[in-house]
Amino acid sequence: MPLVSKSPPAASSTVALKDQSFMSLTRSDPNLSLTLEDDSIHVSQRIKRKRNDDNESALADNFKAEILNMFNEIKLGQITHASSLQSTKEDLMAQNNQLQESVEFMSRQYDELLNRIKKAEEDRDSDRKYIHFLEGKIENLERQNRIASLEIRNIPKKDKETKKDLVDTVVELGEIINVEIQPMEIKRYLPYPRQD
Repeated sequence: MPLVSKSPPAASSTVALKDQSFMSLTRSDPNLSLTLEDDSIHVSQRIKRKRNDDNESALADNFKAEILNMFNEIKLGQITHASSLQSTKEDLMAQNNQLQESVEFMSRQYDELLNRIKKAEEDRDSDRKYIHFLEGKIENLERQNRIASLEIRNIPKKDKETKKDLVDTVVELGEIINVEIQPMEIKRYLPYPRQD
């Protein structure tokens, strides 16, 4: 490989001048505009296309009006939607209040029904006790009645039979069997229907 040394390209005189003018700008010089030369100022201007102000302003106004109309339509839609939501909310609240009143009414009715059932059960228990007491009393009365009862069968039937006739018959039977029966001892009599 050949030994070739490369050296930097030689600086041109214009670059050196620009560097010097740049160096002079970096110093604090109170009047920089005097230190710059006219050929070192490179101001570029952008060439803009001229616009037709009337047509573009009309287009911008139309666009602005369209956007405003769109926003107004969206706003009106949201207002109507919000009012319908509000009315729906009020309807739901009214239904909720009605349901709550119904539940409270049903709860009161249920409590009242439970109280009635409880009272009816208490009454039934007391009635059962009273019925049991009455059954015992009836049984005692029947026992006492059986002790003092006498059933007499096959006595000939008389026309227009009265209590006195039956009492006389019982007293006569007592005399026949040698048992003294007083008419005052007969408390009641029950004639049974006869089978003919």
